[in-house]
Amino acid sequence: MSWPIRRFIDPRAEFFFVPEEQLLETARQIGATVFDANRFPEVKLNHRAERCSFEAILEDWNWEKLWKECGSPGGPDYDS
Repeated sequence: MSWPIRRFIDPRAEFFFVPEEQLLETARQIGATVFDANRFPEVKLNHRAERCSFEAILEDWNWEKLWKECGSPGGPDYDS
């Protein structure tokens, strides 16, 4: 999941992997945004129906609109 974020959103993004029982507290302590943690209802960047967590990020931050405005009518090409 880290490669699409680095490629399409922030090439300097950092990712921290911690045990699930420490996830929310660690994120709070370091100011991280938690994603792809379906077990926690307070985490909003998760799978949504058929859409993956990356698509939830695009949706919440309106990135798809930005791609279309930049000339990519179908949005980002996740596979290339």
